[in-house]
Amino acid sequence: MQRLFLILIPLVLCSSVWAQMEKNQIMWDNGVLPPNWPKENPYGMYATMNCTVKPVLDHTGKPHHHGHVAQLIMDGGNGVQDPPKVDGMPGGDDTLAFGNFNMVRILGLDAYDDPNGETGTFYSKRAFVPFVPNRSYYMRVWEGPDPNSAPYYQDTIEYTTSDDHGGAMFTPSPGLPTEVDWVFGVTKPRPDSTLKKDSSK
Repeated sequence: MQRLFLILIPLVLCSSVWAQMEKNQIMWDNGVLPPNWPKENPYGMYATMNCTVKPVLDHTGKPHHHGHVAQLIMDGGNGVQDPPKVDGMPGGDDTLAFGNFNMVRILGLDAYDDPNGETGTFYSKRAFVPFVPNRSYYMRVWEGPDPNSAPYYQDTIEYTTSDDHGGAMFTPSPGLPTEVDWVFGVTKPRPDSTLKKDSSK
């Protein structure tokens, strides 16, 4: 009974924080966690989020500039990559991932960060630890340092791990740390329909 109680404590804390957090609260992969953020790994899941094999290309067909932003997005449950809202945050029932980070900058694969590069590659500074179970994730790269103003974006279309290969979304599972390598699809403009819909509210 005591062991079960100790297991349930971090789960309850995660649920409580998620209920109180601001939706789409930004958490960088190299940032400091807020004081009220869970410090445990309640579901035993670790996954680095990377783009190392096939660079993500911008709307001109060239690799992304360093400093551009990649969002880690949590699917709301319908298995659809909903288009972004006017402020660059995930739309529909999707949200920024709730875990120990949800934003990564494209900075190449070297040990040091090169702000002047144009490699279209990146790796997360830490392994992602989700604070909610049974969710799928995808990534969205924006053509700029700020999703609120970047005019174009690309979403993931497939992923590869050491023992798995799949489509546009990845679902973590408990076990050893996983390295997820993403491939991104075609360029999409910030949708006019989303702009008009949101601006009329």
